[in-house]
Amino acid sequence: MIGSLATILSRQLGWNLAIVKVRRTSVHFLFLFLSFFLFFCLLHLLFLFPHHVVITICIESLLVSVVFHYLLSCHVMPCRII
Repeated sequence: MIGSLATILSRQLGWNLAIVKVRRTSVHFLFLFLSFFLFFCLLHLLFLFPHHVVITICIESLLVSVVFHYLLSCHVMPCRII
């Protein structure tokens, strides 16, 4: 949905497709980060970890989401506009 809207906008406004690809991958990265962040915050609420553990886990979730973003965007699913 986001990719098709970005394609329509890029065609109507004459934007460069590379900019649209970057925006699409940044949205993908944002969803990955939020999913990991919410998952570990939910773990914090369920098990009541100390705060320093939660901060460490959130930083690790950010790193994991960066790795998944790299793997999905560059290797498994290259960023293409449909």
